[in-house]
Amino acid sequence: MVKLAMYSLLIVITFFGVGAFSGKLFVKFPDREQREEKLMWIFLTFLMMYFASGFCIQMITGHKGFSLSLVETITMQKIAPIAGLFLCAAVIFALEIPAAGLLKKGMEKQKSMLISAGVSVVSAVILFVWKRAALTELVIGGKNFTILGILVFGIFYYAGFYLVYKRTQERAKVQPVSLKKEESLWKQKVGAFAKKHPLLCYMICYTGGFLVLVVIVFSTMILSNKALVWKIDAMPQYFPYLKYMAKFLRESVVSMLHGDFNLKMYDFTIGMGEDLRSVVRTYPTNFLGVFVPDRYMEVFYNFLMVLRYYLAGLAFTAYCRYRKKPWIPTCIVSYVYIFSGYIMCLGIRHPIFTAPLIYLPMLLIALDRLITDRKVLMYSLFVGISMFTNYYFLYINTVAMGVYALIRFAQTYKKDKVKEFFAMMVRIILSYLLGCCMGAVSFLPTIVRTLNSDRVGLSNAKIATDNLVFYYIQRPGKILAGLISNSYVPEYDSCLGFVALMVPALVVFFLNKKKEERGLKGIIILEYIALLVPFCAFAMSGFSTISNRWVYIVTFTLSYMMVLVFDDLRSLSKIQVIILCVVTVAYYPICKYMIEDNVMESETTFRMLVGAVLLILLINCMKKITKMQYYTAMMVFIVVSLAVHGRMLYDLGGVVDTFMYNGSISVKFERSPYLFFTDISDDNFYRVDTSSADDEFENTGLVLDYNGVSMYNSVINKGMVKYHKDLDSIGISAVHRIYSFDNRTALEALANVRYYMIRKEFTQNLPYGFSKYKDYSTKAHEYTIYKNDYPLSIGYTYDKYIDSEEYEKLSAIEKQQVMLEAAVLDTKNVKSLAKGDTRSVSDKIKYGTVTVKDTDGVIVKEDRIRSKKEESTLTLSYEKKKGYEAYLMIDGMTTKKARIKAKISTDDMAKNIVIRNNNLTYALGRDSYLINLGYSDTSESEDVTFTIPIKAKINYSDVKVCYVPMDDYVSQIEERNEESLQNVLTDKNNEVSGNVTLSSDKVMVFSIPYSSGWKAYVDGKETSVFRANTMYMGINLTKGSHKVVLRYNSPGLHLGMMASAAGIIIWILLAVASKKKKQKGNQ
Repeated sequence: MVKLAMYSLLIVITFFGVGAFSGKLFVKFPDREQREEKLMWIFLTFLMMYFASGFCIQMITGHKGFSLSLVETITMQKIAPIAGLFLCAAVIFALEIPAAGLLKKGMEKQKSMLISAGVSVVSAVILFVWKRAALTELVIGGKNFTILGILVFGIFYYAGFYLVYKRTQERAKVQPVSLKKEESLWKQKVGAFAKKHPLLCYMICYTGGFLVLVVIVFSTMILSNKALVWKIDAMPQYFPYLKYMAKFLRESVVSMLHGDFNLKMYDFTIGMGEDLRSVVRTYPTNFLGVFVPDRYMEVFYNFLMVLRYYLAGLAFTAYCRYRKKPWIPTCIVSYVYIFSGYIMCLGIRHPIFTAPLIYLPMLLIALDRLITDRKVLMYSLFVGISMFTNYYFLYINTVAMGVYALIRFAQTYKKDKVKEFFAMMVRIILSYLLGCCMGAVSFLPTIVRTLNSDRVGLSNAKIATDNLVFYYIQRPGKILAGLISNSYVPEYDSCLGFVALMVPALVVFFLNKKKEERGLKGIIILEYIALLVPFCAFAMSGFSTISNRWVYIVTFTLSYMMVLVFDDLRSLSKIQVIILCVVTVAYYPICKYMIEDNVMESETTFRMLVGAVLLILLINCMKKITKMQYYTAMMVFIVVSLAVHGRMLYDLGGVVDTFMYNGSISVKFERSPYLFFTDISDDNFYRVDTSSADDEFENTGLVLDYNGVSMYNSVINKGMVKYHKDLDSIGISAVHRIYSFDNRTALEALANVRYYMIRKEFTQNLPYGFSKYKDYSTKAHEYTIYKNDYPLSIGYTYDKYIDSEEYEKLSAIEKQQVMLEAAVLDTKNVKSLAKGDTRSVSDKIKYGTVTVKDTDGVIVKEDRIRSKKEESTLTLSYEKKKGYEAYLMIDGMTTKKARIKAKISTDDMAKNIVIRNNNLTYALGRDSYLINLGYSDTSESEDVTFTIPIKAKINYSDVKVCYVPMDDYVSQIEERNEESLQNVLTDKNNEVSGNVTLSSDKVMVFSIPYSSGWKAYVDGKETSVFRANTMYMGINLTKGSHKVVLRYNSPGLHLGMMASAAGIIIWILLAVASKKKKQKGNQ
């Protein structure tokens, strides 16, 4: 009761004080223009006092930290009484600006009480107060106040105004004030400099604003000491690739300076050996890494991220200025463009996703010049740069350019349309092809790798089961909600996330009747429809998957639209105001019900929209507001909006937790247990492997410089993926991620793995036939590296073969074992080998049963498992067999969850198994898993625990154990090694060589993933290279002694270099001819 009385007294004093101040101001400045300007500054002052007091109170009493306090203050949540009073006063002053004249007339006609009450009611409708109760709720029965209370407070506002105005009116001597103010000398100098150097002034302002916004938007990252390195993809992929590329460039420069132009094109530290194009990404900004030492690579990565955002804004500026749009609106909206949801959600995770935001505006400028002025050089140049950087986004941009060309043609040519159209198409196509030729040196090797990967074929097979016509019924509303929400992203990468001003801009744009804007209106409508149709996402993704990564085109379109209507927002018509208010009200259920998973996000999104609309309405009431005041107000609102977006997404959305700490990235490699592999002293060629219990093994080899078997890459050799799938390996989790060979003895041997590392406590994770090499330790664990007692050479031979069609009919465990005895080949590649017998292999494999011993939070049924809680467990029991390697076989295992990372463990073994939803991107389309339980020296029962980390349902059809005898293993390895490649040399770039002596005709299989880039030379004569054992390479050899040499050239590189050289020469000739023609014309 005491609190209520105190709050009421404070409100009475506030309303009375505001009224008195208004009356004094009204007397002192009877001129409307002067009064409106003063009221505006008072409004802003009270608003700043609200922000400051509210934030301080939240920090002191809320104990929620900087981030949450800032968001709650800005978005008017849980407003403290003192802050609420400042906000209340600010809104009353804002309403006083248009109501002042009415109040004066009302006093003369004895109706000022009614007008004052009206001001109070309007204040009640739009204000937010403490305890998260909106005054709009008062109309329908809020719990803190009543409409009557608000009207009573209006009396005190009127009383203050009346007393001050009446008592000072007669004594006031108002001195006329000239509306024309003399500009200070410095303003004159700044204005003159800006007119003389507009571009320089723009760059200074744009750069300053950009740097400030980077700090504001990414303040959560900065305060959390986080780098812009995403744990999921950037840590294992982009950062190691950047570091490797910088090292490669430095080494290449040194080699060429010493006259050695045989540059490295293949590296065994990339996965099991891969083309450098898989990791050397030809992004122009990445080439700056040649100047950066390794110790500064983390800082350089962050710098490149920010640099790309900066260049994206400049590219957008270039397009707007090319279309002769004003400087200031262009600058302000460029920040909207840069810090849209596409950048903040996708671009920050995947650096290359920022590139199209740079290239699209430049391509459109070049295309526009080609259409209107017939200038082809710029268009060819940017097509070439785009092709050199990333053909995927050029493909998407090509679709956008096609639509743009049609619209600009219709706007430009009024006569002889058919003739001009075909002439224009010929110029565009020829210029485009010239650009493609210029970028072919990067494009051709990349496209060859892509076509040789498993992603395209797998996605096409999987996508046939998806609905390509419509997503779901709520999709239209979710897209509208995501339009102005940055932390809510509709599915399939549909990231929009603009500031709330985008909604008023769209309303005004579609109500405008300018003919030149019709084409853009049509494009926006088509883009919205495209976001509702899965086939559009499928087509724009190169017919490989359903992903709306093309949404950056929407970002560009809507940003340019905002530039067009930016000045129109301060002079709305009555019908525009009415429709804008209706749309705003309609947005409430869209935000509330479409963003159902996050109440704070839905409330914040709508409140920011209300704030944007109120700001625009307030500006429209101030008829004499200057352009600079308008631009300042809009810029302030955009800064606040972007600050809220950054906090909501990175802080409250938890995204900040998915990024690496500054300084931890290089340390993660330098202090990882995989560094122990570099301590191995062995002159032979070998690979290393480790248990899948440590998932972060992929791509470590190319940083620490050792030959491993793991790989994490967007495009992986399809032979490698098929090899793991055929063998039901848990060492692969997706089409782009391979961990290990799951310590399966046969597979480790065939891959030329000579050293294997495990944690000391997990001895059962060790393959058969390895002995201790050396012990190591970190702060977290102790490790032991074991050495293979029966290693294979990089090239081993067979005198028998199994036809690949017969091989496909075998079970996974049979496929594994048969490769120890016979090479798997296509019949066409067989010359004089005997056919192997698969029955002898099948007969040796034994099978057993498993029983359910115990469950914790798991319900087991005949065909499915249900996990009722997190970290639930299912314990199975089986019998170990002496002298056998045991495998747990699970068939028909599927889930509807996107991904489940389960754990398989015994007393001395632990490993992970990833189960994916086969209907989602990157899934392998598999349902069978073969898990190595290890070799046993004893026959006894053992328990295997299956730990499920989340609540989920997992289907299965069969679970059993199979046993592989190891008594023949040593003789099988010795037979493969008996006549193998000796004196192996791999230290020369792109070459493997050795000697072999054969007693009969045989096939030699190399433990190198098959690639068309490899050529084989036997005694100096080229011989054909073919696929063997699914993923490896093989050659036929005759009886006798031979010198075998393998040489590698990137597939498509030589053709690409010739095409690029031809394209560049043609472009230079055209440039010279164009310059001479221009000089001749000037003369």
